[in-house]
Parts: sequence; C-alpha cells; structure tokens
Amino acid sequence: MIITNIKDSIVKALKTSYPTYEIYDELIKQGFQEPCFFVKIIEQDTKKECKNRFRFNIMFDIHCFLDENTVNIDEQYHMIAEDLYEKLELFSDLSGGNLRGLNKRHNIEDKVLHFFLDINVSTKIPVDSVNMETLDTNSYIKKD
Repeated sequence: MIITNIKDSIVKALKTSYPTYEIYDELIKQGFQEPCFFVKIIEQDTKKECKNRFRFNIMFDIHCFLDENTVNIDEQYHMIAEDLYEKLELFSDLSGGNLRGLNKRHNIEDKVLHFFLDINVSTKIPVDSVNMETLDTNSYIKKD
C-alpha cells in the first residue's frame, strides 16, 4: 500500500506537469501512445527500525518516450530531464504529505530518457504484539 501510494503520487506529479502525455505504470509491450512516461520500480528495500517503525527505500526509473521523428530528440529529452529534476524535488503524496526525490540522475539510451530517483519514507505499521498484563515486584531496603 505504501509503495503503491508513492508510485501513484509520482504518476500524479507527472500528469500535472505533462497533461498531454500518456502515463503508464505497468509495462506496455506494444501499442503505447507517444509521447508518454512509464513509471517503474526497479528496486526496493525495507528496514525495520524501532518497534513498529519501518523505513522504505524505493528506486524508480521513469522512462520517457518521444516520437522517434522528433527534431533534436536528445535536446528535448535533456529539457524534460531538467524539468523533472525540479518537479520531483519536493512533491505532494496522495495522503496530503510531501515526498522528496533523492539521488536524481538521468541518461538517454536507445532514444529513451531514463530518469532515476529514490524515495525514502519512514512509517509506522501496526504490529500484533502481546502486552504484559501485570508485573509483580518485590523491593527491599538493605540495612547496614
């Protein structure tokens, strides 16, 4: 749920900045409409912190596809990447908070822009635990 919320928040930020682009969050093998974005989780890591606190580290690869016949396609990709650096620095998540994109970088490979970013989130997850009901103690004062 947390990871899906983060991915959907990225999709929402892209839709806000690029309303004419199709945005896919699942791999479309053929028949996708250009220009478009594809948001993919490439790695995730969950670490337990104290008690019921967890830290999620999620790495995303946002693919951008332009029409192959676009004039100066590399220049267009660099302009889009420059815009994504700004738009995904700090953006709102679906629950009303904010998310910060970390370790942002990009490259262009086979006429496709790959924009990478990491999101780190700490959250509490309810954990079933057995609480102690009573505690009996005996205290004595040592006499000298």
